[in-house]
Amino acid sequence: PEMAAMEWLGDLDAGLPAAAAADSGSFGYWLSRIFHPAAVANLVAIAAVFLTAAASVFKPSRRYWALAGHVLVLIWMFRELQQLDAGQAWVTLAWAVWAIGLLIFAIRGRDRFQLITSGVMLLLVVVKLFIIYLAQLETIWRIVLFMGFGVLFLVLSYRLQNVWERE
Repeated sequence: PEMAAMEWLGDLDAGLPAAAAADSGSFGYWLSRIFHPAAVANLVAIAAVFLTAAASVFKPSRRYWALAGHVLVLIWMFRELQQLDAGQAWVTLAWAVWAIGLLIFAIRGRDRFQLITSGVMLLLVVVKLFIIYLAQLETIWRIVLFMGFGVLFLVLSYRLQNVWERE
């Protein structure tokens, strides 16, 4: 059974024409670089961590398992996306999408712990943006970056103000 699963995972892009699979700009090539068998196995393990969090009876333990799951997702994204062309940009984008998704989920569920976790993740994205990209950007783009994230955080703080007051 394990071998059959490995063969199936290895043949994910077998239906693609050979030229498309070899073309570094094709979707099939991109998927095969990220979702190789080891990466899929890691995602299954991460899903098990999230399931453990969901099944946990004690609230503190549920939080720690969920936090571990989020950290593992960020590590997985870093490991798998950094090897692509412009990999650091893909990593930053994926982390931002994950953090914003968690933020929306936390607001809807009124979960303060997830709200704090998503805020820390967003700060991590901003720090990564400034450390990696700030030295490489022209002055005008630095200004746009600072102003853009400043506006984003002002909007978030205004919107989250109501969430904090409700609790």
